Amino acid sequence: MADTKTSAEAAATALTGAELFRLVQGGADKQTTAARVGHQFRGARVRMTLDDTAQNITGDTPVSFDQADFDTDTFWSLGAPTRLTIPAGLGIDYVELIGQVYITSAAADTVFAVGVWHYNSSDTLQKIMGCRFVEGGNAARMGQATTGPVAVADGDYFVLNALTETDTSVTIEGNDNGQTYMTIKVVGMTP
Repeated sequence: MADTKTSAEAAATALTGAELFRLVQGGADKQTTAARVGHQFRGARVRMTLDDTAQNITGDTPVSFDQADFDTDTFWSLGAPTRLTIPAGLGIDYVELIGQVYITSAAADTVFAVGVWHYNSSDTLQKIMGCRFVEGGNAARMGQATTGPVAVADGDYFVLNALTETDTSVTIEGNDNGQTYMTIKVVGMTP
């Protein structure tokens, strides 16, 4: 039997997962672009657009976001600006996350850490993932935390936390360059 794929189907099949994600991330109309290559992208990217100044982050401090660049299924809400929440009823089983925090005004030799914290719908901490510790010799540093696939249930949520050893007055940088952000990508669903 002859191969009956259309040229669009053949092109979509040839894309790797990374190429598809890059295409979806870079497309002006992400939903339409994803649909054209035969994949329904689900996820969100939130970020800070304004600096958060004079922050004491010597304890684990959730980063508060004020804008969603995209959000396919209402993972984020301005009413809960520190969280990306798994929406109910969609059959989402696994997600991957990336979080990045950029700080300035830090003491030269302090340790700076960034981590993604996973909570269940009852607000019980499940695990801390993707922690990155950055020691630095200057006042500005960037930390990024990434996860592999994480099993989730409806109502679970994720928080991006930042922490310094001793600094009681740092600036968490926002702005339109997207220096402080968090993304969630669905990588597994119940059929």
